[in-house]
Amino acid sequence: MPDPANDPLQPLRDARSTGTPPPTLADLGGPALLTDARDLLLDHDDLPALLSLVYDDATVLDSQPGQEFLLAAAETDDPLLLEDVVTTLLTLPDAVPALGEDLADVWLDVSRTQLDLLGGIALEACARLVLAEAAKPYGLQDRLRRMRRELPRIDDDFAARAVRVAGALAEHFPSPEISHLLEELLNHDDVADDAAFELGMLTLRQALTADTLDHARPLLLKARQYLCDAHCDEERPDAAAFGAALDAVLAYSSGGTVSADTLRQLQDAILDIRLNLFRLPPGWRTPRLDTLNAWQRLLDTLNRAQAADRPGAWLHAAAVISGLVAVYTAHRSLDLLASTDGTPATSTSSPPPASAGLHAVLAPRVEQTLLAHEGGLALLDQWLDELSAAQDTDQDPTTPLVRQQAAALREALSVFSVDAPG
Repeated sequence: MPDPANDPLQPLRDARSTGTPPPTLADLGGPALLTDARDLLLDHDDLPALLSLVYDDATVLDSQPGQEFLLAAAETDDPLLLEDVVTTLLTLPDAVPALGEDLADVWLDVSRTQLDLLGGIALEACARLVLAEAAKPYGLQDRLRRMRRELPRIDDDFAARAVRVAGALAEHFPSPEISHLLEELLNHDDVADDAAFELGMLTLRQALTADTLDHARPLLLKARQYLCDAHCDEERPDAAAFGAALDAVLAYSSGGTVSADTLRQLQDAILDIRLNLFRLPPGWRTPRLDTLNAWQRLLDTLNRAQAADRPGAWLHAAAVISGLVAVYTAHRSLDLLASTDGTPATSTSSPPPASAGLHAVLAPRVEQTLLAHEGGLALLDQWLDELSAAQDTDQDPTTPLVRQQAAALREALSVFSVDAPG
């Protein structure tokens, strides 16, 4: 740290310590400061705060010296300082679009030459730019493809961040090479649980978008095993939560019972995640509570629907039909995976993308339950008639979707009833 008498950023330090308004870049000497004291500033603890002052001066931000200084700051070789610089740069809305490609190149270069914490921070920073669509993905994709040759030389800090980057990128840009990288990272002891979790979530995404039961169910089983491995290696509440959710889906689809223990496991895991995140700022790979809440709603729906198999349940036929239709509609009404465009899973602006694989897994039991009950089709017809009669007064925005899916269910059952022997 420079002597206060010779520190060009001392007024900034004083303002931060006293809580007074910070000086402007002009107060500190203007654009000339960035060239006259360049080396000292780039190694200064208050470099991130200085970057905000550079951003606040539009003429400096748009100038070549100003942009060169920002890019030079992105190359700092102090990991702790680089972390703060990345956080600052990525929160400057005008700087990111203007310098996105250049920043991505800088951070990719750092990740190629430094296979340690510094390189891992740079790799993660580049990924955040790509996922924000401030830089094209091709350089980062190529970096991950080539990384497999470097795995024996990377340290644990680099590996931990590489796993997160690979998992995030594969969600947006599916690629077998990235999955292969994660599979090889399973052999890196300190990040094996992270790699297993990312592979589990990628496999789950593939299962939910599969087109048939024969494709979806094996992928669900494979995803469950990855999540089990992640939880066994290190007790991860996120792996426990998604694992419990998959247990429920697999149990219901096979004609079994969604147990109270499974429901409690999901609830406990979500609570653990909430407590772990309490009063912490969200990270870019923080578990999405809105997504987990969607899984909670799915398990509640399955629990209600399985009541159809209990003695006397059909005495309350409307409730039974509603529960079964809710399961049949879940692939359209619930967003069970964090969206790849950054919108919250709870957004009501448009229905979530259909999860064909989930429907392929859950629909057969719904259909079999209705066909197995004498009068099941007639009760569904009555339920549909009542739903249609209430459409003028029903203000629930999901009702049209429910009506559409219930009609599709009735049509599918008509085929079964025609094909059944008389």
